[in-house]
Amino acid sequence: MTKPPDRIALVMGLGRSGTTFLAKLIDTAPQVLYRHEPDALLPTDLPSLCAADQIGTHLTKARDYVRAMADCRLSKSNGTRPLFAKSYRSRLDDLTYRTMIMSSKIGRRFRLPIGDSIPDLVRTRHQDMLYLIKSVSALGRAQLFSRAVPQLACIHIVRHPCAVYASLQSGRKRGLMQTKIRLEPLFEQPESAQYPFTREEMTNATFEEQIAYRWMLTNDKAAIDMAESSRYFRVSYEDLCTDIDRVSRRVFDHLNLPLCTQTKRFINEISNTSHEGADRVGYFDVKRSIGSAINKWKTQLGQETIERIRAVVSHSPLGRMYFDET
Repeated sequence: MTKPPDRIALVMGLGRSGTTFLAKLIDTAPQVLYRHEPDALLPTDLPSLCAADQIGTHLTKARDYVRAMADCRLSKSNGTRPLFAKSYRSRLDDLTYRTMIMSSKIGRRFRLPIGDSIPDLVRTRHQDMLYLIKSVSALGRAQLFSRAVPQLACIHIVRHPCAVYASLQSGRKRGLMQTKIRLEPLFEQPESAQYPFTREEMTNATFEEQIAYRWMLTNDKAAIDMAESSRYFRVSYEDLCTDIDRVSRRVFDHLNLPLCTQTKRFINEISNTSHEGADRVGYFDVKRSIGSAINKWKTQLGQETIERIRAVVSHSPLGRMYFDET
C-alpha cells in the first residue's frame, strides 16, 4: 500500500453474530476491497480489550495495525467466497484473481510450494474505493481503532445471545469452535465492575453463562465506547434477516455506497433460498436462507439453558432488549 486508504470501514461483532454475512453483503458493492479477519492472521500486542485510559499509549501502533489489516493479502483474508465483480478490475484481471485464489487453496490443501499472498490486481485506485475489514476480535478495540484512524466507519452487528450460544455449541460439537472462554481479559476491564459477577463465580459457571457474560461485556463496551461517534452504526442480525432491504439500505447509506445491481441480485438470491436443507449448508457458508437461523435456537436450547443466559445478560441494556422481545 503506497498510502493509507482514504475510505476504510470495519464490520465487527462476536463470532456467530452474522459478521461474515453482513460483510459479504457489503462486499457486493463493486468499489469495495474486502479483508476477511486479517487480525486473526497478523500478530499484534495491542490489548484485546482496550480501556479508555490505555488508548493514548497505543494510538500510533493501532493506526499502523489498521493499515496493515487493510493491506493484508494473505489468501485466507483476501480470497473468501463468494467473490464479486469489482470496478477496479477488468474481466481478465478478475479471471486471473480467481485463478490465483484457487491455486492458493489447492497449494494449501496439498502442501505445495505456492505463495500464500494474493495480489489485489487494482489497476486504478478510484476515489470511491472502500477498504472493508471484517473482524470478530475488534469489539474491545473499536474506540482505539476509531481514534487512531478518524475516517474509519464502524458497523457493529449484534445477535440474540441465545442464538450466538446455540451456534457456538453446534460448532463445538463439530470441532470447529473453541471450547474454552478466556475470562481474565474480561475481568481486567473497568466495565466488569458494573455487573454483579465475580471472576470466581464466572470461572465456576456453565459454558452458556460464560458465553453470555462475554456477549454482554464486549457488546456493551463497543456500544458505549462508540455511542458518541457519527462513524458508528449498530445493526441487529434479526432485523437484517427479517427486513434486509431496509436495513441493508441504511448500512450502505452509512458507508456512502450505492445499492447496485450486484447487491440487489445477492439479496434476491438469499431471500428466495428455501429453508429446506438449511441444516446441510456449511457451518461458515453465507449463502443460506436468511430466515433459517433466526429462531432456530428456540428448538435447540432447553428452557434451563435459556434462563441461565437470560439471568446473565439481563444486566445489559442490549440483553434486556432481546429478552423483552422474546
